[in-house]
Amino acid sequence: MGTVDSRAEIEQVVRDYERCVNQGDLDELLALFAEDAVFYDPVGWMEEFADVAEPQPGGLQPAFIGRENLIQFFTRVGQAFPGLHFTVKWIFVSENPQGAAFEWHGYSERGGQVLEVRAVDVFEIADGKITAVRGYIANPDTFVYKDAT
Repeated sequence: MGTVDSRAEIEQVVRDYERCVNQGDLDELLALFAEDAVFYDPVGWMEEFADVAEPQPGGLQPAFIGRENLIQFFTRVGQAFPGLHFTVKWIFVSENPQGAAFEWHGYSERGGQVLEVRAVDVFEIADGKITAVRGYIANPDTFVYKDAT
């Protein structure tokens, strides 16, 4: 993609991320990230992610650092949350520094149970690539599958 220099291009990075996650396209998803990107996400506290998430000081979210750990992160998210689908609700774009914050609502279904998620992700972007992500889950205490109603 090259250097991102407009609000529209930064927003397109978010839209491409949404599309790749929803389509389960790991190759295209990884292409959005810089080689040394860091993804800070609360799922890093889950047992399924412990061997690839690096603990952070002060109780901050665990980090998935670099391409190999991002591959593991997204692969395991797909396994832990089958059929994960999310919709971006709003996007706030910053041109200097380059980045975006966006709210998303998602769901996953497994064995007749449903997981609903509300979250905000914050991207840092350089040279058209995502260099860092911080994920914030609005409902971590209810981040469990429940019987579908």
